[in-house]
Amino acid sequence: MSLPSRSIGICFGKMASPHEGLGEYGMQFGEHLARRAVELRERQRIRLHYRLPAQMHGSFGDAVGYLPQWPVQRHLALSFGRYDLWHLLHQHNPFRPPWGVRHCLATVHDLNHLYGSDERFALKATRRLARIADRADDFVAISQHTRRDLISVVGIAKPVYVIPNGVRDLTQVAPERPAGLPAQIGPRRYFFHISRMAPLKNVGALLGMMAGLPDEHLVLAGPRSGDSERIAAEVQAAGLSNITMIYGVSTAEKAWLYQHARAFFFPSLAEGFGLPPVEAMQFGVPVFLSDLTSLPEIGGEVADYWRDFEPKSMQRVLMAGLQRFDAQPQAQAARLRQWAARFTWTACIEQHIALYLRLMEANP
Repeated sequence: MSLPSRSIGICFGKMASPHEGLGEYGMQFGEHLARRAVELRERQRIRLHYRLPAQMHGSFGDAVGYLPQWPVQRHLALSFGRYDLWHLLHQHNPFRPPWGVRHCLATVHDLNHLYGSDERFALKATRRLARIADRADDFVAISQHTRRDLISVVGIAKPVYVIPNGVRDLTQVAPERPAGLPAQIGPRRYFFHISRMAPLKNVGALLGMMAGLPDEHLVLAGPRSGDSERIAAEVQAAGLSNITMIYGVSTAEKAWLYQHARAFFFPSLAEGFGLPPVEAMQFGVPVFLSDLTSLPEIGGEVADYWRDFEPKSMQRVLMAGLQRFDAQPQAQAARLRQWAARFTWTACIEQHIALYLRLMEANP
């Protein structure tokens, strides 16, 4: 007896910045799932359809179908066929599922609005999540921490499955030294941090720590924005000549900065997952994280953690961690790489496909 033909729709959202944040997640998810499209069609009789902005149609090859995405779909559940499963790839997705979808799944990446002080952003994020909660039958959380917040803080009573993010293997990217990096900053002669430098990234704590380490150097990288400009102004006002700011690094430049860093810093106050620490661990670079929200889950026993952000306390944690790494650098680097290897896109997509099949079988 042959399987019935089934359809899965994937809604990517606006995809305004396909090379960072949720846009980068969508690109990686779409690419790796599309690699399984032929197998799903031939073995499971499942066809994949991607709802994307018109300019991105065809971006993932011809093994998947492409659906139009219009602003009116924020308000109307227009239908372009029957879908057994519809997947909203993130909680900021404003578009309604088509009319007649049998089952709706939504991924929630973080609930960082619960931890920040921006009341306007928190209200907007809360409203978006409420809309998603009304539309979805099941949820995917990218960490156990996000799952706990969804259930205990938000009060979601629907099933929530945990599937960790995949992380692109940057060790396979040809590294390129950033053009804006001063010549005197060579390999293993700097610490590294990369982020949007928004307040929740807690970059100010690193400035305080580095003020007491004048012989060490820190490279901060991220997009040029009001947040990064604010950090640059604080660096200048404090006279911290041992901190260098680099804006808008490419993937190749980011790979170089990870590869040659003495250590990677990530003192974030709230993360749904935390990709940069895993990217650093891919290169066997020691990582120093805050012990808040999802980061202990992501860093495991191979990371070092700041329990508070008093400068001298941070310095003690840093020096102890570096001393431990330097005592067995090859063994410690191998542990870091091994831990990072669990966060692959192959594993992420395998778990999603298994969940898709389970949900469709449970809801024929």
